[in-house]
Amino acid sequence: MLNVNKMTKILILGLDGFDKQIAEKCNLPNLESLGKMNLVQSTIPPISQAAWSAISYGSNPGEFGFVYHRAINGQFFWEMLKISRLQPIWNSFRHPIIFNNPCLAIPEPHGIQIAGWLNPPSIQYAQPDWVFKELQKLDYIGPPPRDFNLAEKTFEKRVEAFLHLEKEHSKRCDWDFAFPTFCETDQMAHFRMQDIQPFYEQVDKAVGRILAQCEADKVYVISDHGSDWATGQVHIPAFIQQSGFQDAVYASGPDVGLYLRKPKDKDVIVAKLEELGAKVYFKEDIYHGPFLRLLPDLVPSFDDFLKPAVPWGTDKLMHDKHTRSGRYDLVKTGSHRLHGICIGADPKLIECFKGIVLGVDELDKRMVEQGCGCPKS
Repeated sequence: MLNVNKMTKILILGLDGFDKQIAEKCNLPNLESLGKMNLVQSTIPPISQAAWSAISYGSNPGEFGFVYHRAINGQFFWEMLKISRLQPIWNSFRHPIIFNNPCLAIPEPHGIQIAGWLNPPSIQYAQPDWVFKELQKLDYIGPPPRDFNLAEKTFEKRVEAFLHLEKEHSKRCDWDFAFPTFCETDQMAHFRMQDIQPFYEQVDKAVGRILAQCEADKVYVISDHGSDWATGQVHIPAFIQQSGFQDAVYASGPDVGLYLRKPKDKDVIVAKLEELGAKVYFKEDIYHGPFLRLLPDLVPSFDDFLKPAVPWGTDKLMHDKHTRSGRYDLVKTGSHRLHGICIGADPKLIECFKGIVLGVDELDKRMVEQGCGCPKS
């Protein structure tokens, strides 16, 4: 039973792309101290923009209308989140610290908010102003991501910045909800998979420092998807062209999904995709909500080790792991897996991350409603 006489502090640690199978090969005493590491299914496809939005807004992609950077109507994902009128989970708290959240593009002056890596260049990436000034003093590496060869140093600077802001915030007022997210775990998987295990152990040490300083009442760890070695790539636009489906279907991006121009050809298209080894999902089976019409009709999912994305300017359908494809060197890169990890919450209660606000149980909600803790500044 929580003590209602003091503010409950809930901490969610976001680790982008953190994978259970890789973690099991590493020495991670701090994460292990938090409880069992469960698998939890990501959104389909397991793309960070949709997955972190599902986590942060407790919603399904059909409720916000995108699975990638942009919706099919041309709106950026942060514009769709605003149009949807959904509320992020941190709005239920009085003094949140939202740090480097990938679906937070435009910070608001509610608690502390630092944008993730898709922050528009014209928008100040941190609010309120004193936080932005503190980050400048720390030489903080703001969005977008920089040199992936420096991922270890970038990660450490982010951890130092979060701990500094947590300390400064606590001088002003106790926080009640903290949600720092670290994307270097995903970047390492994409560009330096050979170095992923020692990096996971570096992350675990940082987790220990965060736990020691924050002294949270409840701690959860979540990743938006998993990661593993890529064995090759499939180019969806080339599939459309080579199969002669240009008049029947189109793709909004190389790894997002297919939109039907001629629904009567759906079964033929699905059969062709299955010949390539794809499992094909229909949007009505995996999405729901008022923006269902904006989502792809067919979502082909190749096995967890095959990355279905290469640049548009190629007519080659299949790429093996020895191909250099744009910025990806497939000898070194990993790909997204459908299942991320969750520590501290029962995965049976999470469906495509809906309800990840399990940290906010009924008692915590009452505390928020009753205004327990320090007064709102």
